[in-house]
Amino acid sequence: MKTLYLLRHAHAIEGAGIPDIDRPLSAQGQAEAQSLAAYVKNAGIAFDFVMCSGALRTQETFEPLRSLLRTQEIEIASDFYGLSEEGILEVVQGIPETATCALYIGHNPGVAFSMFRLSQTFPAALEEGVAPATCMGLQFPCERWADIRWGMGQMVTLFQPGQVPPAPKGS
Repeated sequence: MKTLYLLRHAHAIEGAGIPDIDRPLSAQGQAEAQSLAAYVKNAGIAFDFVMCSGALRTQETFEPLRSLLRTQEIEIASDFYGLSEEGILEVVQGIPETATCALYIGHNPGVAFSMFRLSQTFPAALEEGVAPATCMGLQFPCERWADIRWGMGQMVTLFQPGQVPPAPKGS
């Protein structure tokens, strides 16, 4: 069994002459990232592999989670910036087989489309869109990341900022 968490970065400041890749989190986004970290800690989620876009806002979203990790397997790459859902599936299929619980931090529309396409059923809570700092956990009934396909994931948790999330299944 493999578990994947897909996370859209938290709210960033608006462009105002800053290159998109260099936009930092807003004060709201910083609070969202802290709230997500508190949820991950309280839920006992243990990532053993992390993939993070090289954009500043994704790295700042990840930073509060860093102290909760039990691994040094962290890949921060500009190649993850702006990936489509097909690109995200490809990098997920390439996760080292030693990992059982991975986190991917990226951008819309790729993250939202990946949530839609990987999940067997899609939660009504996301019908209006995938807001910044939304994190969905999916379990896959396979032993190898390379075997993950569209529509195989069973949602185990959904975190949305400002809402009290249910406890993850199986925690």
